[in-house]
Amino acid sequence: LAYLGAQVLGIDEVSESIHVATAHTQLTADRWKQAKRDCPRYETIGLNTVATRSRSHFDAVVMSELLEHVTDWENMLYLAHVCLKVSVIDLPGTL
Repeated sequence: LAYLGAQVLGIDEVSESIHVATAHTQLTADRWKQAKRDCPRYETIGLNTVATRSRSHFDAVVMSELLEHVTDWENMLYLAHVCLKVSVIDLPGTL
């Protein structure tokens, strides 16, 4: 999505995941420069905190490979919905 021009924020509560994602972005820095796009930003933060500080802020929320790993998926979907600018359906992807 970032490569297509979207401003992307990736979040995870596990700092190692954020380090891996950030390292990947740094390894592909030339790609972002050539495309004249902003690379994704990553933060070690939970969705609850993002929902509190960024209420009605995002155009889209993508929760890829997530719901099968959480017990309170209904709250996770609620928090994602709180982050959206408009009331739309967010489609979490999972295998």
